[in-house]
Amino acid sequence: MKRPAVSLIPLLAALGLLLGAAAAAGWAPGCPVRSWTGLKCPGCGSGRAMSALMGGDLPGAFYWNALLFPLVALLLAAGLRQRWSWRNLLAVSLVVLGFGVLRNLPFYLLY
Repeated sequence: MKRPAVSLIPLLAALGLLLGAAAAAGWAPGCPVRSWTGLKCPGCGSGRAMSALMGGDLPGAFYWNALLFPLVALLLAAGLRQRWSWRNLLAVSLVVLGFGVLRNLPFYLLY
């Protein structure tokens, strides 16, 4: 069977990240993980980052969530490739998990 020209999984993930962050920018619900545990999850600040980006504040967007836009770009690039393997999914998951750990360390200076 012929594979499609693009892989839908990373494209849909990138779209979901952007739409979720855009919705949070207007709604500002707060992070349930942070309110329950006090820890910042990898998605914390995504709504504020999207709001800052919509206002033209790129450094502010990076401050609020340094992973959001590189992750979306990575997922879009991966989606345009013809193959998306479980190895790629594992690598992206490890990057997100590592960022979640990094942003809760005392020396991490961004939000």
